[in-house]
Amino acid sequence: SALLPLSRAARRLDRWGPKAPTLTILSPLAHAMPRGSKLDDKRRRHDAAYLRAKRENYAARAIYKLEEIDQRFRLVKVGARVMDLGCWPGSWLQYVSGKVGPEGQVVGVDLKQVDLALPSHVTALVGDVDKLRPGAFARRYGAFDLVLSDMAPHTTGDRASDQHGSEELFL
Repeated sequence: SALLPLSRAARRLDRWGPKAPTLTILSPLAHAMPRGSKLDDKRRRHDAAYLRAKRENYAARAIYKLEEIDQRFRLVKVGARVMDLGCWPGSWLQYVSGKVGPEGQVVGVDLKQVDLALPSHVTALVGDVDKLRPGAFARRYGAFDLVLSDMAPHTTGDRASDQHGSEELFL
């Protein structure tokens, strides 16, 4: 790679040795440099699991996390009644609906609407999990054999608030 000539200021700083103040040199090529976040570049964001999920018509790559857990612990059974809390975008609903079959029932709840064509034994509800009334929910849908959740709280950037939100999911 070719070295860019040092500016006059950089040459002066070089004379300071190890006690030189910090200097950020911006070059005309800075716009071509990759950004720090993987989310800035779709090519970097779309890894092998993402591409596999899209190829296999799943809503998200999280399907493979649930599949691995289910293979290890055999949680999802044919004919089971399963609740999925925080079900958007719907890949877990897709996986579970196939495992329980039409004899089972799957109910998902999330703040966002799941925009997938789901089988008739699957219900995706829009709502806040924290505001569910368990008694009314149980009367409407009955008891569940398995409750799944891959929820995460909305983050603010404030460490204390975000930690509190994460802890609230377990209560």
